Amino acid sequence: MQGIGMQHPLPENAVIDPRQSRSSQVYAILRSAIIDLTLPPTMVIKKEEIAAQLGISRTPISEAINRLAEEGLVEIFPQHGTYVSKIRTGDVLEGAFLRRALEVETVREVALRITREVLNDLDRNVRYQKANLEADDLDAFHRLDIEFHQMICDFLGFTKVRRAIDSSRAQLDRVRKMMLTVVDRPIETYHEHLAIVDALRKGSPDAAGEAMTRHLAAGIAPLQKRMKERPELFE
Repeated sequence: MQGIGMQHPLPENAVIDPRQSRSSQVYAILRSAIIDLTLPPTMVIKKEEIAAQLGISRTPISEAINRLAEEGLVEIFPQHGTYVSKIRTGDVLEGAFLRRALEVETVREVALRITREVLNDLDRNVRYQKANLEADDLDAFHRLDIEFHQMICDFLGFTKVRRAIDSSRAQLDRVRKMMLTVVDRPIETYHEHLAIVDALRKGSPDAAGEAMTRHLAAGIAPLQKRMKERPELFE
């Protein structure tokens, strides 16, 4: 595979906290950069450049890359290098299916157990979503979108479910990032999130499940549109 070379591999503000796991932090930094297309498909991942930028050895970088390879986000070619994977169409569609199955059932269960504290956190999140839409800060909106779904999942404390959802979204999230430029889709997403919170506030599993189903289904058409518009990113 011929890839794009790394010149500015990571955001300038990427730093490592020596008190925490280095490999986990590198994994999070690289995964975020791949998801938001800072590291686009076919880009070469150069361990020495990352090590120099973050001020760490190559060992935690190798560990992080192995985790990313398990998610299908990078490809490792011995003696040739590591590359950011192209977005696999089949994985995107399968990820959307798995995400729908897991998140709809999750939100139904959350509706039965929801607390005032969690509702307050979700309300705060959607207020920030609105503020970032008004400020036209789509990157911040995207981060809040991901956080919104994570908050719902984390409430149950089901770590295996959370890992399954995160894994199913690995390829899907790269396309979702591209969808931010689809006209009206971010504001539609915001209103769909409001509907989910309203259903949770009512403690209705049926309403919550239906709101989540509508929300996830609404993203499929623009997702497929983006896949057709940028075929060079997919395989």
